[in-house]
Amino acid sequence: MLPANFTHLRKKDEVKFVISDRNDYLFALEMIRKYHLAEQTEHLLFSPVSSVLEPKCLAEWMIADKVPARLNLQLHKIIWGADCEGV
Repeated sequence: MLPANFTHLRKKDEVKFVISDRNDYLFALEMIRKYHLAEQTEHLLFSPVSSVLEPKCLAEWMIADKVPARLNLQLHKIIWGADCEGV
């Protein structure tokens, strides 16, 4: 991650945070606050690491904290399984 790039964001750009635990989650919240990311783009994504953090857990944290981001799941892993390649 290169925080200097946050100064170049446009409204159409996406910022994705890959979250594996509560510390990652809190770090992402801090980055959003510190760099005013929600004011720069509406496209903030939080993605749980597959097989590490349950999407339900991340969703609950996001709802409780009213995070201005969308939950982003790796649909190919849900549909075809975590070990499937080439999809």
